[in-house]
Amino acid sequence: MTFDEAIIKWNAALEKGPLTNPFLSSPVAGVSDKKYNQQQFVNRTFSAIIEELRETYEKNVATINLTQSQYDSLIILRDEEVFEDTYSERYPSWGLTTEQAMQAWLHPELVEVVD
Repeated sequence: MTFDEAIIKWNAALEKGPLTNPFLSSPVAGVSDKKYNQQQFVNRTFSAIIEELRETYEKNVATINLTQSQYDSLIILRDEEVFEDTYSERYPSWGLTTEQAMQAWLHPELVEVVD
């Protein structure tokens, strides 16, 4: 699923709206059963779409293997907001392409620390 597809799915779900559940009453004082059902529907729909996006992107994104010292250097550079076009040339021993280096810099959660 792409982000555009997620937006389309979200809008379509909101157009349809929630099915009312006569057995589900609002546990929140001052909130009608209808409003409670609507909010539960929005929360479930949003969570389902985000989870589907997560699954899509986790399948299509490769992890980047770095040693602990390489990872630490990456984080220091990231915190200083430094990135150069020649990033991979500065650290040739890392064996990263410029695209991989940029991906690691933007998304350090994709980095797998190896020995």
